[in-house]
Amino acid sequence: MRSIFGTQFKQKVAIKKLKSLIIWLTRNNNTFNGQRHPITSHQTITLSNEYNLVISKQAKEKTTIAVKWEPPALETYKLNVDASVK
Repeated sequence: MRSIFGTQFKQKVAIKKLKSLIIWLTRNNNTFNGQRHPITSHQTITLSNEYNLVISKQAKEKTTIAVKWEPPALETYKLNVDASVK
C-alpha cells in the first residue's frame, strides 16, 4: 500500500518533531539540571538541519554486518518468556 504522503512531507513532519524535541530537551536541562542554555530559533534550526544532514547521508550508505551465532557460555541458563497466557 502506498502512502498518500510523499517523502518531502514526511521529512518536514520529522523536522518539526525534532525541533519540538530540541526545545523540550533544552527546557528540561535548564529546569531540572541547573543549566542555563537559551532556547533560540537559530540553535533549534541548526541542530535539526545537522540531524537531517546526518540522516540523509546514513540513508545513502548501506552497510552489511555479518552476524554469526555463537553458543552460550557453559553454565548459562535461558529463560523462555515468549508465551501466551489466557
